[in-house]
Amino acid sequence: MKPASILTAALVSLTVTTAPAVAGGTKFQTNIVPANSELTIEINPTLSEKGQVKITGKGVFQAKLDGVTDAAGALVTTDGSYNDKTAPTLTGDEYMVVIGGTFVALGVDFRFDLPIELKGGKGKAKIDAASLFTLIRPEVLRTTQQTTINVFGPIGVDAVAGCLTILDRTPETKGGFTVDPEPNLCEAGIRIGVGGIELAP
Repeated sequence: MKPASILTAALVSLTVTTAPAVAGGTKFQTNIVPANSELTIEINPTLSEKGQVKITGKGVFQAKLDGVTDAAGALVTTDGSYNDKTAPTLTGDEYMVVIGGTFVALGVDFRFDLPIELKGGKGKAKIDAASLFTLIRPEVLRTTQQTTINVFGPIGVDAVAGCLTILDRTPETKGGFTVDPEPNLCEAGIRIGVGGIELAP
């Protein structure tokens, strides 16, 4: 069975008998804030707290990065190879926003990987997963809990082949979607940000 077919089968099999379907009118939004491993704010690479992740109840996942710098502190511009207007491919200079969550009623984990190209330290990406989530049987409670939001990058050339196997599973979303996620081959490079808040001094 092809990977995309495996995902489809997994989604269709998600079912409970007591939970009603609900309208997808809710939304989730959080800032992306710096997450360096060093205990100091004076370190690169990093990003600005102006970045955001937005998720709607209709299954649209959006990420925006701002102020992304390299190790020398310069704003990053990537080569633009992962472009929806052409045949998207990775070259290793991309950044990856990884959004993890759980279908609460079922205890089933899922993950989205959003590749982002940057210009002057800024970039954005969107996954429309509505076509995937409609495969879930209507009696399933569609509540999801967002458990992790991480930003990695640049992912590096060594991660390209493995990451593409994940992204190519669900080409209709223009990003990677995985149920019951295995170790993530798109999580490469340095973690520079997380979804959360930055406390005032």
